[in-house]
Amino acid sequence: MSHFFGVEKLILCVNGSIISLRPNYGHIIVVVKRNNLPMAKRILIIDDDEDILEILDIIFKDEGYEVIISNTGHAAEYVHQINPDVMLLDVRLAGSEKTGDEICREIKNAYPSELFPIILVSAEANISSIANCCGADAFVSKPFDIFKLIKKVEELIPT
Repeated sequence: MSHFFGVEKLILCVNGSIISLRPNYGHIIVVVKRNNLPMAKRILIIDDDEDILEILDIIFKDEGYEVIISNTGHAAEYVHQINPDVMLLDVRLAGSEKTGDEICREIKNAYPSELFPIILVSAEANISSIANCCGADAFVSKPFDIFKLIKKVEELIPT
């Protein structure tokens, strides 16, 4: 199932969780209940390109993931509530207050003992250096090979 956190769209879907979204200076996410069904691995994808979000949403759903997508970095403020198994994070986020590497660094500093693997996805020429400096667990260059991206996600998901 998918969830979309953006300025103009707000879609609520449920996959083993009851999630309440309330717009209030953005979006507040509260996981109310999880049933005892096996949970799909959850992936949070943050990218300002709506086409990339749509493509990745379809691809990762087909791979069996619960997909949460956002066209702004705002959803990252609720990473602890979203509790993704892995995050895909674009470096340049048009319209966001922070860059993807700033968001990555903040998450890694705020939750040092938590496992929130982050994969930076970017067309930046120095993506390797950016990923290293902000503490990202991996990086994938745009344009990306979807099979390599899926493999990278699978490598980082805790078992």
